[in-house]
Amino acid sequence: MSGANGCDSIATLILTVNNTGSSTTDVAVCNNQLPYNWNGNDYNAAGSYEVTLSGANGCDSIATLILSVNTPPVLTSISGSTSVCPATASTYSINQVDGATYNWTYSSNWLTNSGAGTNAINVTVVDTSFLTVTATNSCGTSNPVTIFVNSQCPLPSGVGTTSVNSTSATISWNSASCSQQYTVQIKQVGTGIWTSFNAGANTTYTFTGLNPLKNYQYKVINICSTLPGTPILYGPVYSFSTPAANGCTLPQNLTVTNISASSAKINWNTQTAFRFRLRVRPVGTTTWTSYTITGSQNSIILTNLNSSTEYEYQMRTECSLGVFSGFTGRKKFTTLAGRLDEIENQTSYNLYPNPVLDRLNIAAPFSDDTYYDVYISNTLGQVMLTLQALRGSNQSVDLTSLPAGVYIVNIKEAEEIRSYKIVKQ
Repeated sequence: MSGANGCDSIATLILTVNNTGSSTTDVAVCNNQLPYNWNGNDYNAAGSYEVTLSGANGCDSIATLILSVNTPPVLTSISGSTSVCPATASTYSINQVDGATYNWTYSSNWLTNSGAGTNAINVTVVDTSFLTVTATNSCGTSNPVTIFVNSQCPLPSGVGTTSVNSTSATISWNSASCSQQYTVQIKQVGTGIWTSFNAGANTTYTFTGLNPLKNYQYKVINICSTLPGTPILYGPVYSFSTPAANGCTLPQNLTVTNISASSAKINWNTQTAFRFRLRVRPVGTTTWTSYTITGSQNSIILTNLNSSTEYEYQMRTECSLGVFSGFTGRKKFTTLAGRLDEIENQTSYNLYPNPVLDRLNIAAPFSDDTYYDVYISNTLGQVMLTLQALRGSNQSVDLTSLPAGVYIVNIKEAEEIRSYKIVKQ
């Protein structure tokens, strides 16, 4: 090109092109740290964000923020069996939370096998308890989640005697779940000492070395585990009576039902016998009333009993003439109170005050230096107080131990019983 002086001029252009700058920032925060400030801007939610900045070379620079927002762990329900046998190794699990550690708590007599810091734990259960877990990450700890695990050793069922003689007895029971072995215990009634025997995995056991004409009690115990802390449920107490050495068996399972003010039904197991002998008397008296019952019967109804009276009874088996068992142990029952309209018509004795607050006075109509018995019962026929008093003198009875209500005062002299209704305030 021509210069200003008319001479040629040579011009040269050196062009430099700078690249646009870029950067990426990857950040993870907890939700309680929001808003997150980046390059002068606040961000309240997870996402990818871009801003354009001026670079040092004067060109634009693209900056990218990748924001992650974390929360404390949230746990759902625990998975696993809620009913297991004692000494069973079981796995319990909770939902997985990335980056979290787990803390399991459980009964001190459970045994941890593995997985205590993870979302799945393996424990050996020996007792019923709660199992609780929490999870912790960088943002906090979850609420606890709990599962109730029922681990009990069930009681044997169907327990009973299969044969009893004068010196031995065989018992049996149904197989119980979770069982590793069975223990049986026996004692002679009145001794207070239980003797234990290991029955192994069997569901029958024979007690030997027993005494004739004795009453025995026994238990069957299901042993589900021998690990420490495993509970043992002892269950009901069962009973039987050994016969005489002559082989004549005592009546079994004597019970009383259908009790009224003047009658009661005595029941026993059906068994082979020539006949039975039952004897009954009011408690505190010395004379028995005897009943002879044919061997084909297994019950008898007693009539003409006194109301609100406690009776005792016992029974023996007669296998043939002159061959019989001993009598069973004495058992008791109490007849119900008589009708109140009948009770109120009997006024031989004077009871006052009525209603009574704390002390009831009883004035006998005669003075002959004989004694009479007093039984105070509730309206269900349950005897609450008893005493003996001398006729011809006033008797004061302390009723402060009885709750307020209606009571029947039965006064027994010789074979006669008079009954009165009182109200305790």
